[in-house]
Amino acid sequence: MKDKNIAAVLAFFLGTFGIHRFYLGQIYLGIIYCFLAMTGISAVLGFIDAIILFSMPQEKFDGKYNWRELYKNSSDRPRDWQQRMEQRYDQRKSSEERDVAFEERRRQNEERERERQMRVREEMLQQEERKAQMEKLTKLKSQAVQKFKDFDYDDAIVLFQKVLAINEKDVATHFNLACAYSLNEQTQKAIYHLDRAVAYGFNDFEKIKSHEALAYIRIQDEFAAFAENNFRLISKDAPPQKEKEKVEIVMEQPLELASPQPDLLQSKPSDLLDQLQRLGDLRSKGILTEDEFQREKQKLLG
Repeated sequence: MKDKNIAAVLAFFLGTFGIHRFYLGQIYLGIIYCFLAMTGISAVLGFIDAIILFSMPQEKFDGKYNWRELYKNSSDRPRDWQQRMEQRYDQRKSSEERDVAFEERRRQNEERERERQMRVREEMLQQEERKAQMEKLTKLKSQAVQKFKDFDYDDAIVLFQKVLAINEKDVATHFNLACAYSLNEQTQKAIYHLDRAVAYGFNDFEKIKSHEALAYIRIQDEFAAFAENNFRLISKDAPPQKEKEKVEIVMEQPLELASPQPDLLQSKPSDLLDQLQRLGDLRSKGILTEDEFQREKQKLLG
């Protein structure tokens, strides 16, 4: 039986003279190495053989150099036995490679499954967050509209502003805010939110002209220029706004707006008596205060 390590050591130190070849039973190769010793080629070949022998698996070494001793207890022919040993080694090596490839595929599949589960959890969290925001918006809008109907315009404004903090592009909320600010006689803010409502898609201009909650701003000087500009503010008149993060929420049902009523000041009366009568109607409905009524009356009589 030949020893793999001894053969490698002989190849490393005496490979120039082919001693390892004689040891392995390769007599003719050993003679060739001796002839090449003077050229130095055999020294290089011996060094290469030493590396190959050191790295060669034991089974492959036995199948190549010890097959004569090993096959003695076998009924196979020597050459068949040698081929079988080499095939067995190749099969085991292929099996190990398949196991490594299978393990790598299994690891990749597990990684993809973890990533998929993480995406599913993130989507579920996002859906729950959107649902919570939608429920919060619906509740805030309902409360704000109820405050508006109860003539509690200050609290309604606070609630409408909270809605805009979540969804700045809510058209109905901007229109409701304009109505609330108009009833609180805050002309600039009312016109500003009308401008935002139109900018985000509100196009029912007849409602702006006729809604009774907007009666106050319609009699202000600023409203005329605003209406002439297709109900949009001139850029220099728009109040500066702090940039907010915009969260788009699609609502199933828009908030109800206060039902439109004919604008008593929009039409052009034929005489002074009709104008005074309309001012009296506005005062009786609470849209105009007593001081505003007297001021408008003095303008008409003045």
